[in-house]
Amino acid sequence: MQSGNGICTDYGLLFVNEDIPFSEEYDGQVFPPYLYDADVLFIARVEYRGRTEYLYMPCENEAITKAFGRLGSENPDDVKIIIEDFNVDNHVWFERLCELAEKESIYDVNTLAGAVSNADMDLGKLARAAEYAGVEDAVSLASIAENLSLFTVIKGVEDYYGIGRYFVNNSSGYSVPPVLENFIDYGNLGRHIAEEYNGKFVDGDFVCMKEGHSLDEIISEENQKHMNQQADENEDQDECFGMQMM
Repeated sequence: MQSGNGICTDYGLLFVNEDIPFSEEYDGQVFPPYLYDADVLFIARVEYRGRTEYLYMPCENEAITKAFGRLGSENPDDVKIIIEDFNVDNHVWFERLCELAEKESIYDVNTLAGAVSNADMDLGKLARAAEYAGVEDAVSLASIAENLSLFTVIKGVEDYYGIGRYFVNNSSGYSVPPVLENFIDYGNLGRHIAEEYNGKFVDGDFVCMKEGHSLDEIISEENQKHMNQQADENEDQDECFGMQMM
């Protein structure tokens, strides 16, 4: 402070550290990325021919189309997309999103981001449900996430005996008087429940669908929704790129 090099501001004295070289981050077109919104799941850096845009996802699909347009890309497949600043402390899902962004449509990845970006999302349960369903693509993962409440995950249950025990102790439909518990064949009961609910053992847990619901129902509905959405996106992209060509 005694150097006399301080600059008076409305907030106090400002001193410039001359040992750190000044670098201009704003290029006059694109602001540097800054994760300021808790609702943003991650930032996607979009690169094309030396130019860069940032997408704060989930976002409106129109925002993605406009970003491609500003970069001058007529084909979304020509841009490079890199996931940055994942807003959740989950390395497994960060890597999964990075892989999806490399090989799938960013619009589909955006759909997945919208499905999982809420405070109540249990990413561990989502991973189990996805493995149970045998799906890895972004659209199907989004469908699983949106219907996660229809899945039951019983942690630490690795055999039919454990299934039978769990349902007797926790499900009103299978409860019995304590005096009869020692006479129950929990193994056969658990096998019956697994078959009844199409259950599977997944990484040391038991996963099944809730009664009255099926996996085919969820996936088929999402696929139809996705086809309709893709048709709308293609129309929006054609309009956007068409305006740029004029």
